[in-house]
Order: sequence, then C-alpha cells, then structure tokens
Amino acid sequence: RKHADIIKEGDRLYIKSYGANHTFINNVQIQKGEITEIKEGDTVSFGGKDVNGEMQKDAAYLRVESK
Repeated sequence: RKHADIIKEGDRLYIKSYGANHTFINNVQIQKGEITEIKEGDTVSFGGKDVNGEMQKDAAYLRVESK
C-alpha cells in the first residue's frame, strides 16, 4: 500500500497523504490528497496519533530532522 509521498522542493519538504489510514502532522490530521509542508521537529504519524502523550501501538511515526 502507498500511504503518502514525501516531496523535496529546494530546501523544503512536503507530504502528500493518500488517506489510507489517516496521516497526522503534530497530531493534526491532513486530508486525503492534501500536500502539506513539514518542517524540522515535526512528527508525522500514519494510522494513529498521540493520545494523552502516548503513541498508539499500531501507528507508524517519523520525526523530521535535518543534518
């Protein structure tokens, strides 16, 4: 399954959600087909979000960092 694309344009990163099991940026759901900029320090989650400060066990998470 394809859940989302991460797109790099210049120095910026974007995520495009395909809405399979919901995509969240910093616990805010983005809509299917929406392209949203992601920045250093953001947490992107697929299929779940933080609940009371804890990650859901069946969700996948990634943190945006640059080096």
